[in-house]
Amino acid sequence: PQDKSRRSLTILRKVTANNFSWDIIFIRPSWLAIMANLLAAVSKGKFVFLAGDVAWYFFLLIKGEIGIFLPTNETKEPNFPVGENEIFGEMGVIEDSLRSAGARCMTDCTVISLSKKEYEKKLNESDPFIKGLLRLLSIRLREMLKPKTLGSK
Repeated sequence: PQDKSRRSLTILRKVTANNFSWDIIFIRPSWLAIMANLLAAVSKGKFVFLAGDVAWYFFLLIKGEIGIFLPTNETKEPNFPVGENEIFGEMGVIEDSLRSAGARCMTDCTVISLSKKEYEKKLNESDPFIKGLLRLLSIRLREMLKPKTLGSK
Protein backbone atom coordinates (compact mmCIF):
# COMPACT_ATOMS: atom_id res chain seq x y z
CA PRO A 1 0.00 0.00 0.00
CA GLN A 2 1.20 3.42 -0.96
CA ASP A 3 1.47 6.26 1.57
CA LYS A 4 -1.54 8.48 0.75
CA SER A 5 0.34 11.63 1.76
CA ARG A 6 2.72 11.05 -1.17
CA ARG A 7 0.03 10.48 -3.79
CA SER A 8 -0.68 13.20 -6.32
CA LEU A 9 -4.41 12.50 -6.26
CA THR A 10 -6.57 10.87 -3.61
CA ILE A 11 -10.22 9.95 -4.15
CA LEU A 12 -12.12 11.13 -1.10
CA ARG A 13 -15.59 9.82 -2.01
CA LYS A 14 -17.93 9.03 -4.89
CA VAL A 15 -21.06 11.12 -5.55
CA THR A 16 -23.96 9.89 -7.68
CA ALA A 17 -26.92 12.01 -8.82
CA ASN A 18 -29.27 11.94 -11.81
CA ASN A 19 -27.54 8.89 -13.34
CA PHE A 20 -24.14 10.62 -13.21
CA SER A 21 -21.25 9.72 -10.97
CA TRP A 22 -18.30 11.85 -9.84
CA ASP A 23 -15.24 11.22 -7.74
CA ILE A 24 -14.53 13.91 -5.14
CA ILE A 25 -10.75 14.17 -5.14
CA PHE A 26 -7.89 15.82 -3.27
CA ILE A 27 -5.00 17.02 -5.44
CA ARG A 28 -1.62 17.93 -4.00
CA PRO A 29 -0.97 21.64 -4.68
CA SER A 30 2.19 20.80 -6.64
CA TRP A 31 0.01 18.99 -9.19
CA LEU A 32 -2.45 21.83 -9.83
CA ALA A 33 -0.37 23.21 -12.69
CA ILE A 34 -0.35 19.80 -14.34
CA MET A 35 -4.12 19.54 -13.93
CA ALA A 36 -4.48 22.44 -16.38
CA ASN A 37 -3.69 19.80 -18.98
CA LEU A 38 -6.14 17.18 -20.15
CA LEU A 39 -7.47 14.86 -17.43
CA ALA A 40 -9.20 11.85 -18.93
CA ALA A 41 -10.93 8.69 -17.75
CA VAL A 42 -10.21 5.68 -19.97
CA SER A 43 -12.09 2.40 -19.66
CA LYS A 44 -10.51 -1.01 -19.11
CA GLY A 45 -9.45 -2.58 -22.41
CA LYS A 46 -9.24 0.71 -24.32
CA PHE A 47 -6.00 1.88 -25.89
CA VAL A 48 -4.58 5.28 -24.94
CA PHE A 49 -2.45 5.04 -28.09
CA LEU A 50 -1.32 2.44 -30.62
CA ALA A 51 2.08 1.59 -32.08
CA GLY A 52 2.60 3.82 -35.13
CA ASP A 53 0.51 6.74 -33.81
CA VAL A 54 1.94 10.25 -33.89
CA ALA A 55 3.24 11.18 -30.43
CA TRP A 56 1.48 14.47 -29.66
CA TYR A 57 1.27 13.79 -25.91
CA PHE A 58 2.78 11.79 -23.10
CA PHE A 59 0.86 10.79 -20.01
CA LEU A 60 0.88 10.54 -16.24
CA LEU A 61 -1.15 7.64 -14.85
CA ILE A 62 -3.13 8.92 -11.87
CA LYS A 63 -5.30 5.89 -11.20
CA GLY A 64 -5.35 2.33 -12.54
CA GLU A 65 -2.93 0.13 -14.46
CA ILE A 66 -1.65 0.51 -18.01
CA GLY A 67 0.05 -2.18 -20.07
CA ILE A 68 2.63 -1.31 -22.71
CA PHE A 69 2.41 -3.75 -25.64
CA LEU A 70 5.17 -4.05 -28.23
CA PRO A 71 3.91 -4.74 -31.77
CA THR A 72 5.23 -8.32 -31.65
CA ASN A 73 3.22 -9.13 -28.50
CA GLU A 74 0.18 -11.23 -29.40
CA THR A 75 -0.72 -12.09 -25.80
CA LYS A 76 -2.99 -10.41 -23.27
CA GLU A 77 -0.02 -9.79 -20.95
CA PRO A 78 1.85 -6.49 -21.39
CA ASN A 79 5.57 -6.30 -22.08
CA PHE A 80 5.83 -3.51 -19.50
CA PRO A 81 3.35 -2.60 -16.75
CA VAL A 82 2.80 1.05 -15.78
CA GLY A 83 1.56 1.84 -12.28
CA GLU A 84 0.00 4.85 -10.62
CA ASN A 85 2.09 8.04 -10.63
CA GLU A 86 4.23 6.78 -13.51
CA ILE A 87 4.78 8.50 -16.87
CA PHE A 88 4.29 6.65 -20.15
CA GLY A 89 4.32 7.54 -23.84
CA GLU A 90 7.34 9.80 -23.43
CA MET A 91 9.70 8.19 -25.93
CA GLY A 92 7.88 9.35 -29.06
CA VAL A 93 7.57 12.88 -27.68
CA ILE A 94 11.23 13.10 -26.65
CA GLU A 95 12.50 11.63 -29.94
CA ASP A 96 9.89 13.28 -32.20
CA SER A 97 9.02 9.85 -33.61
CA LEU A 98 6.00 7.59 -34.00
CA ARG A 99 4.85 5.42 -31.11
CA SER A 100 6.90 2.22 -30.85
CA ALA A 101 4.28 0.40 -28.73
CA GLY A 102 0.64 0.56 -27.71
CA ALA A 103 -0.67 1.51 -24.26
CA ARG A 104 -3.81 -0.34 -23.12
CA CYS A 105 -5.77 0.13 -19.91
CA MET A 106 -5.59 -3.05 -17.86
CA THR A 107 -8.15 -1.49 -15.46
CA ASP A 108 -10.29 1.65 -15.60
CA CYS A 109 -7.75 4.49 -15.61
CA THR A 110 -7.40 8.20 -15.04
CA VAL A 111 -4.59 9.90 -16.96
CA ILE A 112 -3.27 13.41 -17.40
CA SER A 113 -1.66 14.35 -20.69
CA LEU A 114 1.17 16.76 -21.36
CA SER A 115 1.40 17.98 -24.94
CA LYS A 116 4.58 17.88 -26.96
CA LYS A 117 4.41 21.67 -27.20
CA GLU A 118 4.19 22.05 -23.40
CA TYR A 119 7.01 19.53 -22.92
CA GLU A 120 9.23 21.42 -25.37
CA LYS A 121 8.45 24.72 -23.64
CA LYS A 122 9.49 23.26 -20.27
CA LEU A 123 12.55 21.64 -21.80
CA ASN A 124 13.65 24.84 -23.57
CA GLU A 125 13.61 26.56 -20.17
CA SER A 126 16.13 24.01 -18.86
CA ASP A 127 19.82 23.41 -19.45
CA PRO A 128 20.57 22.30 -23.09
CA PHE A 129 22.60 19.42 -21.63
CA ILE A 130 19.40 17.98 -20.09
CA LYS A 131 17.57 18.11 -23.44
CA GLY A 132 20.39 16.19 -25.16
CA LEU A 133 20.66 13.68 -22.34
CA LEU A 134 16.93 12.88 -22.35
CA ARG A 135 16.94 12.37 -26.10
CA LEU A 136 20.03 10.15 -25.97
CA LEU A 137 18.63 7.98 -23.17
CA SER A 138 15.32 7.57 -24.98
CA ILE A 139 17.04 6.58 -28.24
CA ARG A 140 19.24 4.05 -26.41
CA LEU A 141 16.21 2.55 -24.68
CA ARG A 142 14.33 2.25 -27.98
CA GLU A 143 17.35 0.52 -29.56
CA MET A 144 17.48 -1.95 -26.67
CA LEU A 145 13.80 -2.79 -27.18
CA LYS A 146 14.19 -3.55 -30.90
CA PRO A 147 14.28 -7.25 -31.70
CA LYS A 148 17.74 -8.41 -32.68
CA THR A 149 18.10 -9.83 -36.18
CA LEU A 150 20.51 -12.55 -37.22
CA GLY A 151 24.00 -11.13 -37.56
CA SER A 152 23.30 -7.97 -35.52
CA LYS A 153 25.23 -7.05 -32.40
